[in-house]
Amino acid sequence: LMANALRGDRPGLATLAERRGEPAAALSGFADAAAVCQGSGDRLHAAYVLDQTAAAVAAIGRTETAVRLFAAVEALSVVAGREPIRFDVRNRDRHEQALLTARAALDEDSFAALWAAGAALSLDEVIAEVRALAAQLGYTYIDTGAMYRALALKASRAGVSLDAEEALAPLVRASSIHLTEGGRRVL
Repeated sequence: LMANALRGDRPGLATLAERRGEPAAALSGFADAAAVCQGSGDRLHAAYVLDQTAAAVAAIGRTETAVRLFAAVEALSVVAGREPIRFDVRNRDRHEQALLTARAALDEDSFAALWAAGAALSLDEVIAEVRALAAQLGYTYIDTGAMYRALALKASRAGVSLDAEEALAPLVRASSIHLTEGGRRVL
């Protein structure tokens, strides 16, 4: 379990949070996943994660933000050298339905202006916008990637393989991460 967590299934965890009716947690998780993709230079998967994010944003009624995010996703995927992304059928259908709903909710000029604004966003700006929305919804961004890396470093220093779940479990249980005001972490 810890080995998988250290490698990360952030999009899956974010999707689970969304399905459980926790949109702020989902958005924070999607932003974290996109940032991890960005950090590894994988803009295509960052775009994929942000496409899921845009659909989640549309589902909570934040139409204008969703349109900007969908436009950013399309721009990012084209920059990554691909046609605009439409991954699996379930996500494609969700994407198309969210866009249809957004178009119906906005006049043509507003939609076009939001689309242009979103297409001009950098990946950093998109991630920051998603994190800001999660914060507006009452969710504090916690860099779980940093937590996983800290635990991986601790395991490495202890000579414990990340694939050795039985050896990792007591190490993780004995670890303590404290969050303090201002986002400082103490391990």
